[in-house]
Amino acid sequence: MATREFTIKTAVTGLISLLIVCAFPTYSDLVLKIPNAIEGYLPVVPLFLMVMMSCAWNMIAGRVNRSLALSGRELAVIFCFMLMVSWIPGLQGSLVRHLILPRYEEMTSNVPWKEAGLTARLPAGLFPAGETGSVIGEKVHFGFIQGGLTLGKIPFAEWVTPLLHWIPLLIVLCLCLLALSFLVHRQWAYHEQLRYPLASVADALLRQDDTRPGGRIYHNKLFWWGFLLVFFLNLLGYLNMWFPGKLPQPALGYSLYWWNVLPIIGPDQSNASMFCLHWMSISFAIIGIAYFVPSDVSLAVGLTAPLGTLVGIQYYLATGAPLASSDLDVFRSGGFIAFGLILMYTGRTYYFPVLWRAIVPVSRKVLIDPGEVWAARVFLAGYICLIIIFKVIGFAFLVAWIYVTFLLLVFLVVTRLVCETGVPTIAPSWSLPGLMTGLFGPAAIGAVPLVFMSLLSRTMADSTQLIMPYMATSLKILDDNKIKLRRFAYASIGVIAIMLIAGFIATLTISYTNGQGNLSNEERGVLQKGASEVLNLKDLGKMEVSEAARGFDRLPLMRADGRTVGWVLVGLASVLVTYGLRFRFAKWPLHPLFLILLGTTVGMYSWFGFLLGWGIKNLVVKFGGGGMYNSMKPLFIGFIVGEFMAMAMGFVVGFIYYQITGATPPVAP
Repeated sequence: MATREFTIKTAVTGLISLLIVCAFPTYSDLVLKIPNAIEGYLPVVPLFLMVMMSCAWNMIAGRVNRSLALSGRELAVIFCFMLMVSWIPGLQGSLVRHLILPRYEEMTSNVPWKEAGLTARLPAGLFPAGETGSVIGEKVHFGFIQGGLTLGKIPFAEWVTPLLHWIPLLIVLCLCLLALSFLVHRQWAYHEQLRYPLASVADALLRQDDTRPGGRIYHNKLFWWGFLLVFFLNLLGYLNMWFPGKLPQPALGYSLYWWNVLPIIGPDQSNASMFCLHWMSISFAIIGIAYFVPSDVSLAVGLTAPLGTLVGIQYYLATGAPLASSDLDVFRSGGFIAFGLILMYTGRTYYFPVLWRAIVPVSRKVLIDPGEVWAARVFLAGYICLIIIFKVIGFAFLVAWIYVTFLLLVFLVVTRLVCETGVPTIAPSWSLPGLMTGLFGPAAIGAVPLVFMSLLSRTMADSTQLIMPYMATSLKILDDNKIKLRRFAYASIGVIAIMLIAGFIATLTISYTNGQGNLSNEERGVLQKGASEVLNLKDLGKMEVSEAARGFDRLPLMRADGRTVGWVLVGLASVLVTYGLRFRFAKWPLHPLFLILLGTTVGMYSWFGFLLGWGIKNLVVKFGGGGMYNSMKPLFIGFIVGEFMAMAMGFVVGFIYYQITGATPPVAP
């Protein structure tokens, strides 16, 4: 097997894989009507391609000629490149929708949005103009909504100017986040020794057997027992979509309506049912991931619904009012801030010397890897460039600094959660525009930031496909395979730039040929909040003062919302106190991350799987010891891969079915 990682095989196979990753999710969503081809931080399409290369291709090609097979290092590079661009389809799909649909609705039918200037307040170059230079065009806007354009009629030329504005912003953001990923990698991987569960699973699938073709794990019987069990159960569920009622339906979830026994839990009283203690979902992938994470982490995630229910009941008994989901969102934002502060504090002896050396090159107080120093410089340069870019868009300098800082905080904390818990789908689950408005007031923020943040809040910050977690997982996989990180980083920037262009071409082509439809109610609701804030500024007579304020003149305009500040402080204090207890008492059972998972989709729908995984792991360790724990790992990797390959099967079958019949395949309700 080859030992070099950057080879002709890597380039050819990687290019084909990258094009599939960037184009297929949009095709699946708009043509096949099967969503979530790339969802979360162990995405289905890259994982499927990697398993096919590591198992099927290497076992077949390796028997013919070992030089045709891909080595573990080559597979690692290809898979990590796929991860590095996995955020592109989701971000571009959301971005092009928000550059067309709100502007079209504002200019044609939505009077309040037009009065607020939802898109008109932003630079015109950010949006595609009509074919004749008008604001709205028949092909550019209506064709995007309705579809039906042939390849030759797609208005690519009208998109050149917007893409020349957005692609540099995205590349600067990628550079900044890649540098930040480098900075935290040594601290998390070596000093704190995080498990990186998703990277561990991927690495096990990449490792090749030196004595026979194919990956090592594919020669393990326990892996196949776990894989076949889970794949068969999911296959039955999938076949039931094609043949309803013809086959047995495996029960992979149970609803226990606790409020029939304890009415106080129900929506008519405390509304603690929103934490979904009643829904016990059995995901074998989650059980498998829980087996690889520290017990205190899996227990903390597993107790989010029970503890959340208890908190909801106690809040109702103390106040007489149910706990509002909006208050819980703000509470989590305070937890995020506390988490970021804790990460800086625990890594202070590493981060601050590196940053100081990056700023003051002549310092020789400590020996620091030059690569880390340059990463710090790139991060600081990217941080400043992002602030300047948002200032050019129309943000006040102070507001741009606050927004960029909060944005990077979101990326950092979500990345830490993914690296520590291994949860494949996790989002911040709180509104960055809502937090900034509550803390500083609309007048201090200004109209342009209000509409920009509402326009792109889901695209930039509130998503399960944020950029940085993919980068952190990739660096860990590469490091474990002894591949030079700096060399990969240089190549990855070029790959991201090329795939951004290729991804935009694919997204626009599929959108204009098939149509994107109108804004969803959820998208429209987020935009409406931004427009309402701007209209309130006008109604209160604060618009002129807000727009005239410069620099620190905005400070007197700050009007914090007391309820927002209170819940932020409660969330911040809760996380800090729980972390303090964890540091002070070695046997403290709970990790504080459960506080920022309360009420999220992870806390509501994955809690039971993590609790099962925690229980199974503890039983294995108690009765079999560390030896049995290690020997059972292939079984649980089989659980994870079996569930993800069952998902991939739906995309493959759906694609083939559509090519043969021209009809969309059935999908889960």
